[in-house]
Amino acid sequence: MLTEDLQGKVALVTGSSRGLGRHYALLLAQAGADVIIHDINAQAAATFGEAPSGPAVADEIRAFGRRSAFLSADLTDAAQTEALLQQSLDQFEHIDILVNNAGGDIGAVTPRPEPNDALDISVNDIRSVIDRSLLTTLLACKYFGRHMRERHSGKIVNVGSVAGHVPVETGIIYAAAKIAISHYTRCLAEELRPYECDGLTAFRQLPMAVVLPHSEAQICEILAICRRLDVPVVARGSGTGLSGGAMPHAGGVILSLARLNRILELDPVARTARVQPGVRNLQVSEAAAPHGLYYAPDPSSQIACSIGGNVAENSGGVHCLKYGLTVHNVMRVRGYTIDGELLELGSGALDCPGLDLLALAIGSEGLLMVVTEITVKLIPRPQLAQLVMASFDDVAKAGEAVAAIIAAGIIPAGLEMMDRKATAAVEPFVKAGKWCRSQVGTKPAVPSGLRGLSGETFMRLMALAAGPAPIVTSFTGDTGAE
Repeated sequence: MLTEDLQGKVALVTGSSRGLGRHYALLLAQAGADVIIHDINAQAAATFGEAPSGPAVADEIRAFGRRSAFLSADLTDAAQTEALLQQSLDQFEHIDILVNNAGGDIGAVTPRPEPNDALDISVNDIRSVIDRSLLTTLLACKYFGRHMRERHSGKIVNVGSVAGHVPVETGIIYAAAKIAISHYTRCLAEELRPYECDGLTAFRQLPMAVVLPHSEAQICEILAICRRLDVPVVARGSGTGLSGGAMPHAGGVILSLARLNRILELDPVARTARVQPGVRNLQVSEAAAPHGLYYAPDPSSQIACSIGGNVAENSGGVHCLKYGLTVHNVMRVRGYTIDGELLELGSGALDCPGLDLLALAIGSEGLLMVVTEITVKLIPRPQLAQLVMASFDDVAKAGEAVAAIIAAGIIPAGLEMMDRKATAAVEPFVKAGKWCRSQVGTKPAVPSGLRGLSGETFMRLMALAAGPAPIVTSFTGDTGAE
């Protein structure tokens, strides 16, 4: 970025009255950019006995024939950060590049220690440095990133440096904190690209940032920070949904729950499982299989989709016809509102008193709460499973067959209808045609568990099933139509 031609571009370098920030500012000016110099205030450099000051660096920029100005603001304050953006736009009309070098200085939170006192720096002091630096990064990205998105142009680079006045021993601690911050808050498009959409890939939007907590306490803390800074939060599971439920907000944070992926408890007697939101749908059934149990809702993406995402979207699947959607198979959820309030909805019993808020939360796509724990129902595996495949020469006739099945009082575990295009698309993988009579000169035996019927035969059987007398019919030998 610093080696390309930046003629006509405007750059703002925070924390640039000295050190590495000044170095960045001069490089940008040499590349042709107008540069805004920033520090907490005009006396910031003098506070540490250093030179040059912010106004002096602005004069250095002008020596390259570029426009420059010195602006001061405390970037840990949202109002001052927004004011800094407005002042920059008043003088330069737009910002193309933000080099964010500002951060909490250890000298600002504790008396500057002597070299021999470096190990006496408290954990709280170090944590304060990290908190202040993260805050400056978030606020700068929020306000300046919003301006750049409106212009559909711009770059944000987060960097970290160590002030020269810091003693060597203290500098090791300070540098480690700054490096960790710089690494943690990188907002490069390549890193955010996997989170720009869910399974609905027609709509894409890079989020401002992505956080991946691994505990409930971290989720609560993240929500509290975002609420205080008025930053939108979008919860995300595995990103397999097709409704855009995990679509990022341009100025918001993606809260990924993928790292909360443990099955906390499985009770084969009560037939329940208590899981974290990042647990995969199929993983629950695999864990329950030794007990002869399974989790009924089975979206087509069950090998990858998460239980938390299922709860957010009220996912179904083939078996929802008989066993219901997610809302019918979840007994209890635990989670937090955007205000950090803990909610526990439902119970381990078949029913609980009061309003059915559990059903309200399931399917709300994370708008009402971020779920951190789910208790699901498990059901016994059926002793026998049979598959009937019927072929029709008309979609309307297939639809009538569906109505006839339900009218006959038959509730299949699953029921799906596919038109000719869908059938042609999956045939190379399923190879169902080898069981169909359409194969020239052959009539292969029907494999165990599969019964192929022609549409006419199927409808006759439904008519008989709807009659007053019970029937027993063997499907063997009728392998269906094309």
